[in-house]
Amino acid sequence: MKKFLKILLVLVPAVVVVGTATFLLVYKYKNTKSEDGEKTIIVEVPDGLFDGHKS
Repeated sequence: MKKFLKILLVLVPAVVVVGTATFLLVYKYKNTKSEDGEKTIIVEVPDGLFDGHKS
């Protein structure tokens, strides 16, 4: 039971963060239009996020 609670303590914040990020991306995508009228999205990613090294 304790192991289950530890897993929950890790998973719940992770799901909340991912859900919030996804919501913000979708919200920003819907409200961002370029000059030619097509929808665009700009995502700023910190250096080293995808290669696993801290910048």
